[in-house]
Amino acid sequence: MKPIHLLTIISVLGFLTGCQQPYSHLTYGTWSPRSLSRLAVDGGKNEVLVPEQVTEVLAIDPKTETLFNGTEQYVWRMTLNGKPLGGFNPPKYMRALALDAKGGHLYLAEQKGSHDIVRTDLDGKNLTVIVRDARYCQALAFDGKRQVLYWSRQATSGGPTSIWRANADGTGAQQVSQEMRVSKAIAVDERGGRLFWSSPGFENNTGKIMCANLDGTNAKALLTNLPWAIEGLAVDSAARRFYWIERHSGHAKPARIRSARYDGSDVQTLQEFSGINHARSLALGWLQGERK
Repeated sequence: MKPIHLLTIISVLGFLTGCQQPYSHLTYGTWSPRSLSRLAVDGGKNEVLVPEQVTEVLAIDPKTETLFNGTEQYVWRMTLNGKPLGGFNPPKYMRALALDAKGGHLYLAEQKGSHDIVRTDLDGKNLTVIVRDARYCQALAFDGKRQVLYWSRQATSGGPTSIWRANADGTGAQQVSQEMRVSKAIAVDERGGRLFWSSPGFENNTGKIMCANLDGTNAKALLTNLPWAIEGLAVDSAARRFYWIERHSGHAKPARIRSARYDGSDVQTLQEFSGINHARSLALGWLQGERK
């Protein structure tokens, strides 16, 4: 993970009546002002859930409505309304996080030491090394339906980058995509059997969002000429839309949360941030109960 001065965002799908509904909220953590907040998908004023909370990685367990969020050095568990439920210290500084709600596991990409990808229980216990020496891994995603982990990998500094996948226990590892630079965002459409990822550019207007089969075949660019950094990506398989966070180099233009249809059409801007309110990561979950 890059230095801690980025905005982490997590979008939350509405599940209001026991049936699948469209998006109702985005939940995100800001660096400035320091807060963990929730924002309606169509914009408007954000709702602060936890003041003075800096959040860098996020994931939601949709069944239990548990939010996992954290920094490089700590992972908190809390309700979607911000009530704390405990937490734990990762064994080494954490660069990325993914949740296997079905299996009851968290996957953490280590920033220091051997740069492994490890699996723990939801309370941080029973650590197991799943992928050894993943090096500069900035993105993790988990396909709960098929129990498959996806990650971005850079062999050495400045070396070739790629996206890999393996079974939940780390077996059967294989490369599914080759990229010029390490991807900062991966998302899986479990229902549709599609893999989405960012293809970072070397400068503004060279970034892309890609889509392929889960094994990497039939890859195509959904959007091109994007800013150099796509730092968050998530998919809504029911609405057939994908969401992303884009960031320009420097501070000349604001970071933005945007969405589009699966074919790349109907691009919409949901929110813009300026100054150091940079966006970092994006994930999907259900929001149940009282909020409408």
